[in-house]
Amino acid sequence: LQRKRAAFRNLVARELRPFEGVREELSALDSLPLGLATASPRRETELMLRVMGLRELFRATVTGDDVRNPKPHPETYLTAARRIGVEPGDCVALEDSPVGLRSAVQAGLTAIAVANTYPPEKLVEAQKVFATTAEAIRWIGQRFAAAGSG
Repeated sequence: LQRKRAAFRNLVARELRPFEGVREELSALDSLPLGLATASPRRETELMLRVMGLRELFRATVTGDDVRNPKPHPETYLTAARRIGVEPGDCVALEDSPVGLRSAVQAGLTAIAVANTYPPEKLVEAQKVFATTAEAIRWIGQRFAAAGSG
């Protein structure tokens, strides 16, 4: 297990890059309180965020180490919403898995998905399914911009 973790950290440090357009689209949401809700361990999450240059974009990061009940239980998303100071019903969750979508929906968030891990037909709990992560983030920005102007 230690060799596997060391190999993972080495691979992340050498090869991990954000999907195209993600850093730019997240940066454009600078007026929104962003949180990250992941089942991954904190050590791996922090490493990946640092390597991709995304750490400073998130007000709060909730990992599998921070909750008693992992996804699909809603605790991860409820904790993230609380840490960013936003009611769950006012949050949008961007997911890539059926388990994550179930967690977000049970927490009361609007759930959208990107079909980069699972095909769209497996992401049935999503309000909308996008082809790319950048496209999904752009939709979030447009949704909140429209809400703020109306």
